[in-house]
Amino acid sequence: MSLSSVFQIANVLALFGWILLIAVPRWKQTSILVFNFIVILLCLAYIGLIAFNIKNLNFNSFASLESVAELFSNRSMLLAGWLHYLSFDLVMGLLITEHSLKHNVASQLVMLCLLLTFFLGPLGFLIYYIAVAIKEKNVAPHLIDIKE
Repeated sequence: MSLSSVFQIANVLALFGWILLIAVPRWKQTSILVFNFIVILLCLAYIGLIAFNIKNLNFNSFASLESVAELFSNRSMLLAGWLHYLSFDLVMGLLITEHSLKHNVASQLVMLCLLLTFFLGPLGFLIYYIAVAIKEKNVAPHLIDIKE
């Protein structure tokens, strides 16, 4: 399969995941489809690209901006980076959705934050985090339950 085909399929899958999170967040299959199907497929595609291009991966490639730019000049590694972004942004969108449903966060705010996370990743998450902090009057709200 060509890199362009993988790119197109990954984008369609990610878009489908975002549509589910935004349009039907309360449907019990949304979380399952987004995480157990879409995110996992994106991760598997990422791992496949890395495995087939392991010769292009040098951990020193992350030491400077110039070396990251050189790494991403390889189209396979650029696509791997794109799959990384798609999968992790979807996980953040799922975290926002799940938290908002458990804590009755206004759906308009959630939709705005999901759209911002879809397009601008960390900005959408940060706005959601700040909104929850203000709502809860807590400067460090817990968006996930961490068991010790």
